[in-house]
Amino acid sequence: MKDAEEPQLRNNLMLNYLPSSVTDDDLRNMFTRFGAVQKCRVIRDKVSQCSLGFGFVKFRTNEEAKMAREEMHGIKMEEKNSQGQYCTS
Repeated sequence: MKDAEEPQLRNNLMLNYLPSSVTDDDLRNMFTRFGAVQKCRVIRDKVSQCSLGFGFVKFRTNEEAKMAREEMHGIKMEEKNSQGQYCTS
């Protein structure tokens, strides 16, 4: 169980409705303007390597993730409106 005084980590974003053409590098390039991206990854099918339409971007701080989520939530990318939400790990 988490200690009640432990700050909640909200520095990891899950991004939904990504176009199939988006790569890990594309994600990194889109989000580095909000802060230090520690890790980013588009989730792909293990066999075909086709994008599954979602990915993760992990920032150094909660504040960077919050700014990115607010700015990027709902932006249109290749006829898809992205959605970002906080996630753990």
